[in-house]
Amino acid sequence: WTCKPPVCQAEKPLEGILVGCYDVHAADDNGAVVRRQFDPKSSGKTTAARCAVECAGSMHFYLEDGRCACGEFNATKVADLEVEAGMCGEKCRGESPDLLNLPCGRRERLAVFITDKVAELSNESHGQHATGRALSDVGSDGSIAYTALTRFALALSVAVAAIAAAGAIRRPCMHVQISADEDFPTKIGGGGGGTRGGRGR
Repeated sequence: WTCKPPVCQAEKPLEGILVGCYDVHAADDNGAVVRRQFDPKSSGKTTAARCAVECAGSMHFYLEDGRCACGEFNATKVADLEVEAGMCGEKCRGESPDLLNLPCGRRERLAVFITDKVAELSNESHGQHATGRALSDVGSDGSIAYTALTRFALALSVAVAAIAAAGAIRRPCMHVQISADEDFPTKIGGGGGGTRGGRGR
């Protein structure tokens, strides 16, 4: 398998975040020299951001095909097992689209990360995503462009105005209807008393 762009292009931006990608396929005992430095968290698949949360307090974590394990990793002992970052695949399914292309690992290819660095990166990503939902980019003149928040406020004001207008229209209609009801017998009978009296008798 050969690493091809754009996967390999993400290697440099991951410097200081990804310790390395380690191919344990040919290592003794299914890579025990690497695995015994870590404590598996769960058998289910996760993301780098979630694994960083689960491994809070541990210096490192690895992902192997989306499976998370936490520990204190000594890379010097397994330097001969390290391969290029792209060999550990692309980001995990469910990872934030704003996050860097953190490799999810592959079967017997462990992507080892620095826990705190991934956590910081994830927090920054979530903060930017939340800000982006409320505000659009700031213009070159320093003014804030049209935002989702202002669109909501405008829609709300239009709805309130529509309700108020509907109420203003109904009130004259009710007044006219009442007036018509009051005058109706007089117009039909030619006189209010005679008509009502005739019906009563």
